Order: sequence, then C-alpha cells, then structure tokens
Amino acid sequence: MPIRDTGSSGSDADTLAHALAYPFDITNHSVTLREGEAAAFTRADTAGRHPVLAYGSNQSPARLNEKFAPDQVVPVERAWLADHDAAYSAHMAGYGSIPATLRYVPGTCVALAVTWLDDAQIAP
Repeated sequence: MPIRDTGSSGSDADTLAHALAYPFDITNHSVTLREGEAAAFTRADTAGRHPVLAYGSNQSPARLNEKFAPDQVVPVERAWLADHDAAYSAHMAGYGSIPATLRYVPGTCVALAVTWLDDAQIAP
C-alpha cells in the first residue's frame, strides 16, 4: 500500500504533541515533495497524475510526508476555491484533532491545495 499514516502511532506524549501541531505548516506556494523535502514545483510534475483537493492539514508538506513514503513524489499546487470555506468536521481524527471539511459559503474564497497523485497513490 503506497499510503502510510504515522500520525496516530507512538507514545501518548507523541500523540498529544502531534495533535497540538495541527494543522501543521502550510506553505503559501506550490511545491513538489521529493524524498521528504519540498522542492520547486513545475507543471511537468503533474503529467499523468490525478488532481485531488487537499484542505486542512492535508495541504501541509509535513502531514503529506506522514501519509506517503519518502520515495514517493507528491506535487502540491496552491489554489483558491470560490464560494466555499473550510469548517470543522463532525468527527475526530484518530490522533486527536478535528478534521476540516469544505462548506458551500457564497461570496467566500478559501485557500487550499491540489495534490497531484499517481495511480498507485489513489488506489484503494
């Protein structure tokens, strides 16, 4: 399985620190994650990939590095979504945070990211 999630493992202190770090650092520019590092983003990075909306912590390179193995390439393109806003979800994540969800709000514009995933990265 290409996706991993280390956010809920470890000691209670580690889990608490992880939850308190939410929503993690979110860049204000597009990047491509290569070998766990944020590298320059280019349109060529998205070739043959599928766009997947990312909001809340899923637009954070740190969180994406927890979900995907370090050898995977993950282009992350900054974007804006009109007539929507991010809001709290109605459930808690396994590591203690309350996830975000998108909500239709006319006249509002929310910053988010588009992760460009390959076939293996979006496979169930």
